[in-house]
Amino acid sequence: MKTPRSDYDATQDVVFFPRMLDKLRRKEQGLLPPDYNYAGCPVHDCFDGHFCRFFGIDVPQLVARVQEGGSDDDILDWGVRNWVRNWGQWVRNWGQCANLDSFL
Repeated sequence: MKTPRSDYDATQDVVFFPRMLDKLRRKEQGLLPPDYNYAGCPVHDCFDGHFCRFFGIDVPQLVARVQEGGSDDDILDWGVRNWVRNWGQWVRNWGQCANLDSFL
């Protein structure tokens, strides 16, 4: 079974976002390995959960949007309109504090 995209992949400079979407897509298709965490899973302190809380993402809305289809860029553009006001500053902050090795 192929694993989801790398933690370090980025969409429009947002690190981890493509991996989170990839896991949601795989979960929907029944292809996500059972030991993987994903946005909305019962493990509150998983990295996907940290990401969603940091950006103020409504997880059920994100899951529904991913299920509608579209590219990572399309979904991020949708998210930018719905999540935070000063997107550029949030992305810079995320890039500075998201030392992925500290979470993984």
